[in-house]
Amino acid sequence: MKFRTIKLLLRKKLMNTKIMICAGVIVMMVWGTSFICSKSLINNGFTPFGLFLLRTYIAYLLMRIFSKDSLFANNIKDEFLMFLLGLSGGSIYYLLENTSLEYTSAENVSFIVNLIPLFTAILSYFIYKNVKFKPLFFVGVVLSVVGVLMLVYNGKFVLHVSPLGDMIALFACLSWSIYSVLLNKYCKGYSIMFVTRKVFFYGLISLIPFVPFVENGYDVVAWAYPMNIINLLFLAVVSSFLCFLVWNFLIKHCGGVKISNLLYLSPVFTVVASFLFFEQVPTVLAIVGGAMILGGVYLCSNNTTDL
Repeated sequence: MKFRTIKLLLRKKLMNTKIMICAGVIVMMVWGTSFICSKSLINNGFTPFGLFLLRTYIAYLLMRIFSKDSLFANNIKDEFLMFLLGLSGGSIYYLLENTSLEYTSAENVSFIVNLIPLFTAILSYFIYKNVKFKPLFFVGVVLSVVGVLMLVYNGKFVLHVSPLGDMIALFACLSWSIYSVLLNKYCKGYSIMFVTRKVFFYGLISLIPFVPFVENGYDVVAWAYPMNIINLLFLAVVSSFLCFLVWNFLIKHCGGVKISNLLYLSPVFTVVASFLFFEQVPTVLAIVGGAMILGGVYLCSNNTTDL
């Protein structure tokens, strides 16, 4: 009888894990599609910096409305941790990623940023000490990285090495990886809504000093197009507000390494969205790359002990 109870509990835990992985895949679908919405808004009067500030501010307001938590953490140390999360998962990551685009190609940045799961795994291994990887995990990493490479360069395979820009993009990866590790290790005592709200708050606050030095804002005419408003609401409400909540919940309950592996899927859904909205037919190489990513993510997710 006791054995049967244990078996049922294990099966329930496995089902919960599968449901959480499915939720993570849905987040990747949204984030992969969000590139299309952002591109549309930027082509119709919004600047990248202004768009980021606006969508983040709307998401933060929504969190203030729905959050029942206190304004501040339990102590100064935890409040400083929230500040670090806002920097690493918000302003620093955004600034590094966009700055790198000024010095290197978009293809290079896209490929390097998709190395975040690998960075997260390495950081987690040295910080947690008890994170374990089975041999097939590394096979999955190789499959996913090669698949992303095939998707990003899509048959061109002309890798232009730009040391400064590529290095900045690598630091962007490190920034988001630090965010994942900190969130997983130190935020157990706070609600997901509270942590996510603080991340958005400090992300916004820490960007203020950079406002005078960048082109920010939007063209007033941009508000005349209903599709712009729909895209903006999608980015703010769904992509930022809802998906960040779900993503932080998954990291907290499943572990940073296991969930970060799903980030490899983002370019796959971007390709699918480009086909659906812009009729950009993917090449055979892109399809093969997508299949390799799916296989790699499966191997990574099932061969990690993320404690």
